Amino acid sequence: MGTRGWWLCVVAATGNADTTVGHGELTKEVERALTAHGRALLTGPAGAGKTEVAGAVAAAAAARHETVLRLAPEAADQWIPEASAAALLASVPCSALDRLSGPQRTAIALLRREADAPRAGRDHVALRLAVVEVLRTLAARTPVLLVLDNAQWLDAESTDLLRFALRLTPPRVRVLVAECVQGGAPVGGPLCGPGTPAIRVPPLGADEVAELLARHGLPARLA
Repeated sequence: MGTRGWWLCVVAATGNADTTVGHGELTKEVERALTAHGRALLTGPAGAGKTEVAGAVAAAAAARHETVLRLAPEAADQWIPEASAAALLASVPCSALDRLSGPQRTAIALLRREADAPRAGRDHVALRLAVVEVLRTLAARTPVLLVLDNAQWLDAESTDLLRFALRLTPPRVRVLVAECVQGGAPVGGPLCGPGTPAIRVPPLGADEVAELLARHGLPARLA
């Protein structure tokens, strides 16, 4: 069994992944990248532990009382227009919508399927500006960390919307994207912008898997 299989066995047996084994330095590297650049991109094969590293960074931000927004689309979501954008906006506090103009409120309501689409069609410009305003409002209160996991499964419309919004957000909005490129074009780079540090998460080695098994009292035969 390869190291990816070992990792998945440990997660299945324990219900969690210990990011202090093998990934502690990676977590620190991500923190440094976010501090210096405001953006960071996690890459690596499926099962390497990108989600766990991103989760550790998010937990640290939450402990500092930052606003943490997490989005993790599934494979089926990539075929549903604006699915990820709707999920993201459904997770923000209602108070973040208070400053929106009438057209922007309507655009958000339509995206979240809270209102019927008007005959004249949707106002896509209002939607873009609404997302920008929501992120700015949140950032005016506390620093914001936006974690986009499984970015390879973002639908095209949500990718375009987020790319526009993130170009206009203040520095207090930091972005961490985790992506496993699976034959298509990567989206993490265009989302985060040029010069974003890319940090590869390699599979755990045999010694690290053995340590992880030992920590959870699991027999070596699982490896």
